[in-house]
Parts: sequence; structure tokens; C-alpha cells
Amino acid sequence: MDKSKLESKSKFLLFVEIFGDAVTFLFKLIVGILTNSTAVIAEAFHSLADTTNQLFLLIGIETGKTPADKEHPFGYGKERFFWAFISALFIMIFCGGFSIYRGISRIIDPQQITNFKINFLILAIALIIQTIVSRFSFKYFKTLTGKISSLKELIVKVRNVKEPLALNLWFGDLAGIGGNFVAIICLSLVLLTGKLVFDGIGSVIIGIILVGLGWFLAVDSKELLIGEAVSPAMYNQIARVIDSHPNVVKIIKLKTMYLTPTEVLITADLSFKAGLSTSQIEKTIDQIESSIRKQFPSATQIVIEAESLPEK
Repeated sequence: MDKSKLESKSKFLLFVEIFGDAVTFLFKLIVGILTNSTAVIAEAFHSLADTTNQLFLLIGIETGKTPADKEHPFGYGKERFFWAFISALFIMIFCGGFSIYRGISRIIDPQQITNFKINFLILAIALIIQTIVSRFSFKYFKTLTGKISSLKELIVKVRNVKEPLALNLWFGDLAGIGGNFVAIICLSLVLLTGKLVFDGIGSVIIGIILVGLGWFLAVDSKELLIGEAVSPAMYNQIARVIDSHPNVVKIIKLKTMYLTPTEVLITADLSFKAGLSTSQIEKTIDQIESSIRKQFPSATQIVIEAESLPEK
């Protein structure tokens, strides 16, 4: 898909998610406070985490567009990874931590819930909204990964996707669906057993879900932020493209790094055939760069240098 179309699609999805999560946050918070349900309040903070997450991602998209300059010759694309990392920390520490703290407080000191019907109604509405939105986020994820035919293939593609937006939104939606189910189940247990402790347990479980989600997203963003290389499969394909040129004797060094979710830096030190003139080497380098870009459009920055083989 064209880069501009992909960005337009991602921003549209972000605005849909922001609107949906902001609305459900307000309703859950008001209902949770009025009915005194800590599980519903925890779910409100879950929605707040999702909303804040998406705002951070939007900031990353906009700041990442800043053109390259002398201080940042490769551009500002890593802004997207930075804001995704900040978003993950917010989810994990603030929202997850608050939900766990509030849940433990209610387990120690249970309090009466005043209205179960309105709690179930708002959670059911939130679950419907979250399910609808998750279909959009999964469709966007599949736009980047292609068809997924098995769980094993899904796991591989999750590891290989370098667009924080795709993982944050889809996994955030899945966590949101799970959190709503947890709140509904725990409130049902309170209603059926009369034991208010289940309300606090629900808040703790939702907090654990948020901490787990935040940790997963933080680790993924951190790897990209500090300079993650392309996948082994892509690395090997790049090496094969270089090796296939008749003037290349050996690849001495080959390094890669993601500059943005769709842009890769490739540096290579190559040993060329003896007797080639400077102009022939330059022509060979141009041909190799052209072949790499033809097969990998994401290779926007390529640096190739001629090196002698190390003496034995």
C-alpha cells in the first residue's frame, strides 16, 4: 500500500479509537463513581489508558514527519517509537498501577455497590463498541502483514511488524474486550454470591492486564528505539541480493536498522574483485543499491563502502 494512503488510514483509525475510548471512559467513570463499583472504575481507567495511548501515537506520527537536518541526518522517524514507548509506560505504571491499588483497597475494605443494572448496561455497551473498533484495528494489522492462516503465522507476523500503531491499537482493543468481560464476570459474582470482594478482585485483574499490555508494548518499542535490525529472513535476502552481483567477492560487514516503521538503514562493507577501477566500483555500488531498493522499497538509506579482505 502507498505510504501516504497507509498514513491516512492509520490516522483515521486513531481518531475512531480516540472517540470510542474517550466516550466509554466518561460513561464508565461516571457510572462507576455513582454505583461505587471499583471494577467499573478500573475499566474506566482502562479506556483512559487506551485514549492516552492513541494520543501519544498521534503525536508520534506528527513529530516523526519533521524533515532531516544537521542534528538528525536520518530524520525524526524514531519519534514514533519514542512516543509509543511513553504510551506503554503510561498504560503499565499509571493505569495498571492505579487499578491494582484500588482493587487491593476494595479487597481489604469492600463497599456496597448501589446499582448493578446500570453497571451491566454500560459494560455491555462498551464491550460492543470495543468489539466493533477491534475489527478496524485487526483489519489495519492485516493490511501490514497480509493473510494470516494459523496461530504460528500470527505470532511470527506480530514479531515482524514494526509499526507501533498496529500492535498498540489491536492488542489494546483485545485487552479492552478482556477487561470488560472481567468486570462483567466479577460483578455477576458479587450479585450471585453477595461477596463484595469480587469487585476488588476484578479491578486487580484488569490492572494486571494493563500492566502486561504495557510491558509487552514497552519492550517492543524499546527494541526499535535503540536500533532494532530487520528480521533474519530479510537480512538473508539482502545478503543474497548483494552476493549475487558478479563483482562482489565477499560481504565483510552488513548492518541494518529501522529508522521508521517503513524505512530501513542498510550499511555494508564489501570486498570487490581485484583490478576494478574506481568508476567500475562506483557503478557496481549503484547497481547493488538499485537491486536492493527494487526488492525492498523500505531501504531508503543505503551506505556501501569498498573494503579489503582482512589479512589472515
